[in-house]
Amino acid sequence: MRKVFSFIFSVLMVCLCISGCSPLTGNSGSGSAVKITDDNQRIVTLKKVPERIVVLSPSFLELVEAVDGKVVGRAKTQVGKVPAFAKDAAEVGFIFNINVEKIVELKPDLVIAYKGMHERYLHTLESNNIPVVVLNLKSYEDVKHSMLTIGKIMRKDDKAQKVVANLDKDIDATVSKLPKHERSVAILHTTSMGITMEKETSIAGCCAKMLKLNNVVQGETKP
Repeated sequence: MRKVFSFIFSVLMVCLCISGCSPLTGNSGSGSAVKITDDNQRIVTLKKVPERIVVLSPSFLELVEAVDGKVVGRAKTQVGKVPAFAKDAAEVGFIFNINVEKIVELKPDLVIAYKGMHERYLHTLESNNIPVVVLNLKSYEDVKHSMLTIGKIMRKDDKAQKVVANLDKDIDATVSKLPKHERSVAILHTTSMGITMEKETSIAGCCAKMLKLNNVVQGETKP
């Protein structure tokens, strides 16, 4: 069971819905403008394919890499490995304490922010003519939606859709091999502030639900 959990989480992070984007069919022209409705329901117009991207959460790195994006700035991380394509990107502070001045110095043509965490930086960044797209990553559906949104931004719709399709395929194949007998799970989230138990609204809780595990916080998880 531990191997199954490791697989699910690695797939989510590496291949990393609110219907913020219009249906994706084919690739947009690289020189055409696109309008993105982000997860804060803000309409962001991007006149060209971004060439200098700053991500305010490490969780977005793999999603940007999957559609050939160029990251020039990223939040620091204390856990996990930074993908090779982003190792040379400048650090712009930790995810909870972003250095806005450093972002402005990098002159990005797109910043990808995490919903519920980075809204306080929007005004300053946009006043410096830096477009910001706010995305959520709290569930499996959020991951897929964010992948499609970033694919649209990069005019790599087809590539993003293939990533999502392969992700669904891998998840389904893994779930089909799970033991049929019922299991229960408690998901603990630890920080310097204390310990909490996760519900299915978290990424870990979402994974537990997909694995047909009963989350003791919420009772039986329905198939």
